[in-house]
Amino acid sequence: MTVQEMVTAELMRFSSQVALSDSVMDSIEVEQYHDIALRQLVHSITIGLLGKETSTEEFDDVVKTYPATIWEELKSLWPGWLRRRFPVQYTREIRHRTVKHYHVCPHVDYPRGDASHIQWLQGEQIV
Repeated sequence: MTVQEMVTAELMRFSSQVALSDSVMDSIEVEQYHDIALRQLVHSITIGLLGKETSTEEFDDVVKTYPATIWEELKSLWPGWLRRRFPVQYTREIRHRTVKHYHVCPHVDYPRGDASHIQWLQGEQIV
């Protein structure tokens, strides 16, 4: 029995639809390229949205410790007396995380935006 006989599949189609204001359409950037490594066509769409940063969260540092190289990793398989003579060298990586939160109005047609949306972005009013 071949693989084609064992698997039954059907073609499934997916789509997406988005309504964009004139100002968003003016800021749109479309990029398309062929990724040779993946052997795929890649589409990228970038748009500008009206928004404002509302808050920032700081998180504790994340510390990761791991052997410096693959050879150092292999030393962990050595007998104890040899590891004491040639200890495993470790790399220590510290990452600091900051998360920023934004209010974003994708449907505001700036610079002629509706005043209530602008007030919402400023934190003055809830739409």
